[in-house]
Amino acid sequence: MPKQVGAGFERESAVANRVVKHLLRHFDEVVIALGNHDDRLQRRLDYATSFDQTVRMVLHELTSSERARLRVTNRDHFIVDTDEGPWRVCHTRQYSKVQLSVPLQLATIHQMHVAAAHRHHTALGFHPAGFRLAELGGMFDAARTEYLHRWSTTFPKWQPSYMILRDGRMICPALSGE
Repeated sequence: MPKQVGAGFERESAVANRVVKHLLRHFDEVVIALGNHDDRLQRRLDYATSFDQTVRMVLHELTSSERARLRVTNRDHFIVDTDEGPWRVCHTRQYSKVQLSVPLQLATIHQMHVAAAHRHHTALGFHPAGFRLAELGGMFDAARTEYLHRWSTTFPKWQPSYMILRDGRMICPALSGE
């Protein structure tokens, strides 16, 4: 179902290549985990190729040395070990308009810090056991997302955001101004 007239495979691929190349200029390794939009692409391809191969097809502009520093997982999460304890970084299928409820439940189940994407809103908090929680909005421009202006919803206002883990601490520029 087309949701965004200006979007398309070629444009999305070009943007993805620019973003990943930029990240690789600043980080030794970039990890890509399966998200809901990635799963839609896999379905459209009738699962004819692995997620890793699909990502490498989309990111066709990467050099061989850049591709070597790219790690792709067909799971919706990966674990980052830090001095402050492990972080579960994930792109869940679950969504709740109640901020921090999904990462709170995940921290309870997995007993670790949680950073959850696919929220569309941004929030930072703590689990009663002391685990850090982050909900990450994503990388988008809400003003240019056509379908947001078609329907009335009670969902929280979209807020683009990302998080950096530095020495086990979370930095979320959208909320901290860093």
